[in-house]
Amino acid sequence: MAMQPNSSTAPPGETGNRWRVRVYPGNLSETASVRAHLRSDLASYDSDLVEKVAMCASEAFANAVEHSRSGEAGGGVLRAMYRTTEGRVRVVIMDDGTNDAAGPSPRSPDPWDFAESGRGLMLIDALADAWGTYVVGPTVSPSSPSVLGNATWAEFTP
Repeated sequence: MAMQPNSSTAPPGETGNRWRVRVYPGNLSETASVRAHLRSDLASYDSDLVEKVAMCASEAFANAVEHSRSGEAGGGVLRAMYRTTEGRVRVVIMDDGTNDAAGPSPRSPDPWDFAESGRGLMLIDALADAWGTYVVGPTVSPSSPSVLGNATWAEFTP
């Protein structure tokens, strides 16, 4: 049997239904790199889809840096991306876990009128076809149980 070269029709940066996983330092200055890599990875897709994915991923990245251990010294943020069985593009942003044992505090409706930040998830909700969050972990150490991180995902239909 003769060997045949791989004739994958996957776009550049994509292997089958998955793109290369990328890990970024937990610093807001890396947001531009997150967007640039997404634009490069999704170059063969419609520009409107690419901009929606880039906007949502950069918002999730900023949340990870601002609200988790990812933003602390040595912290990082992981980006994974793949096509779902329904053909959607799913981007996942995973942080290093919460830095606040109490978790987020609910915001009353009044501060939304004057808030200068805190609308990232509202933006994701408006631009993505579907989105959500999940906890990654927990670790199995009985002496110090903790989660490995939190993931925010968003899906987009090409």
